Amino acid sequence: ATLLHISSLTALRKGSDLEKAIATAALIFRNSSDLDGKLGKATAKNLLQTRFRNFTEGQETKAKYK
Repeated sequence: ATLLHISSLTALRKGSDLEKAIATAALIFRNSSDLDGKLGKATAKNLLQTRFRNFTEGQETKAKYK
């Protein structure tokens, strides 16, 4: 496992909401990027419209963000 992967898993378990969000984004990026660690425009757009839209919509409904 890479250091990023281990750090991300640790943050997901015991981090703040912000740390969890960043760790989740890092894992999704890593899993979606090609072997060179690059993310194409079409893939990035798709991720923003699917995976991250669900996250941001969920955050907007929390009382502390209203």
